[in-house]
Amino acid sequence: MKRPTISKRVAELETIGANYTARQAMDLEATGQRFIPLWGTPNCQPAKHVKEAALKAVEEIQFGRAEGLNPLREALAKKLQRENGITADPETEIVVTYGAMESLFCALQATIDPGDEVLSFSPIFFFYGHIHLAGGKAIYAHLDESEGFRWNVRALEKAITKWTKLLIINTPQNPTGYVATREDLEAVAEFARRHDLFVLCDESYDRFMYDGRKHVSFASLPGVADRAISVFSCTKSYALPMYRTGYVVANADICRHIKRVHEWITFYPSNVCQRAALAAIEGPQEWLHDIPKNFQRMRDTIWEGLNSIDGLSAVKPQGGPYLWLNVSELGMVDPEKLSRLLMREAGIETTPAHWFQSTGHLRVPFGGELEDLRLVVKKMAAVVDSIRRT
Repeated sequence: MKRPTISKRVAELETIGANYTARQAMDLEATGQRFIPLWGTPNCQPAKHVKEAALKAVEEIQFGRAEGLNPLREALAKKLQRENGITADPETEIVVTYGAMESLFCALQATIDPGDEVLSFSPIFFFYGHIHLAGGKAIYAHLDESEGFRWNVRALEKAITKWTKLLIINTPQNPTGYVATREDLEAVAEFARRHDLFVLCDESYDRFMYDGRKHVSFASLPGVADRAISVFSCTKSYALPMYRTGYVVANADICRHIKRVHEWITFYPSNVCQRAALAAIEGPQEWLHDIPKNFQRMRDTIWEGLNSIDGLSAVKPQGGPYLWLNVSELGMVDPEKLSRLLMREAGIETTPAHWFQSTGHLRVPFGGELEDLRLVVKKMAAVVDSIRRT
């Protein structure tokens, strides 16, 4: 008797790159390996008023709406207007999701049909799985490291085809740390209008800006409301990794279709997580003020340290919590091998370049204690020295 088979679409689905390396690290930890603690989100306890709101929600029996609690969407609309220059109707143009990853999934399911192409710059975050599950094809426009990974619309022009339907942009860009300027965004907007594309902008790290830079949201530009889809993360920007909450912002018609997908996944998002997010947004902000400044200090420590090692280099991140480390001069063809070596010999977890549609690099998170980051530099130097001597 013939047995049923697993969906080909799912069987061909790659894992998320960060989870792949995390599993390797967990396997090594089971053997006694100790890892230097590094993270890509704020690793601090939520403020008292946030915890209290979450605990209160645990005691409540409340059935939510698919698009999220009204008070939270109203608070998000005010935040978007105040910080991002985006005017959004909380009733029809904001959908709250279980983390920004679900926002990305729902947005692509709502806009992409099988055979459609999705264009993005590379190196780029793990969007490939969302695109694959929507039946789309990912295509990439490669950025130049010598130009600091600045966005280049000419590269988009070379990569686009008649099947391209949507462009994904990401600022601050994960993994390079590049922060899009208004000029960059305006060039993208003109490109999208000319080719009639949706533009999905992932702004999960919109508060992680360094050296006085200001975040500019794509949807704040004039004349893009018909095509702009913006994704944000309370998990990142409000230091709530334990209360995963994301949200997607778009015009009412797009949001109506995003909500259709979303309600079939989660029915409605967690009330506990939403109440924590609401308290974080509306309550005292002092506990959040130092997070970008602290991450900038962490960035400076690891960037200066790793750039001082012969054979390693990195463009200085302008935002976000990652260093995109160029290891190509070490002569190791596959950064995957170096990533495994660093885990095994130094207790440093990194993610190799191929997961970001690139080559010759490792993504290194720099959230951590300064002494741990200095230890990363010291141990990385020792591993590089051993490679050069063999």
